[in-house]
Amino acid sequence: MTEINIPTRIPSILDLPLPSNATLLFDSCIVSTSCSSPETEKGSSMKGMWSKEEDVALTNAVKVSSEPISWDEISKAVPGRSSKQCRERWLFRLCPGVNKAPFQKWEDELIVLERQKIGNHWTAIAAKLPGRTSCAVKNRWYTVLRNRVKSPQRIPVQQPPVMYYQYPVSFYH
Repeated sequence: MTEINIPTRIPSILDLPLPSNATLLFDSCIVSTSCSSPETEKGSSMKGMWSKEEDVALTNAVKVSSEPISWDEISKAVPGRSSKQCRERWLFRLCPGVNKAPFQKWEDELIVLERQKIGNHWTAIAAKLPGRTSCAVKNRWYTVLRNRVKSPQRIPVQQPPVMYYQYPVSFYH
């Protein structure tokens, strides 16, 4: 009787030997390991609080730029900041059209009403508030208004009592 050799584990495709010409395939490919993202060109991207000097540099760069604004070009005037950081800082904080005053009561009421109507479409809600950004409206909702609005009370659903069907005695007898 011959003995059958059963492997203890199923071989992986990685266990298989490479064909002899496989090294030629890999040698012919030139693999580039350099990355050309804006953050790596400048060094590491800065994170955290913006300084007054950075705000002034960003404001001056936006003033001298032409329309449409190229945030890649503007970010070169603010060392250590990416184009996305510059864009968001300008649009949500430094732009002269941004209303940075405390929210008024009518604005809070409008945010609550519009959110009930259209949901979390912060840009559409912010369009109805002069000078408010979608970011400011969203932050206002999540930090202040959400806790003030009474959530609809859930009505407990009463389950009907479990009724067992009783067979007539004569049914089985």
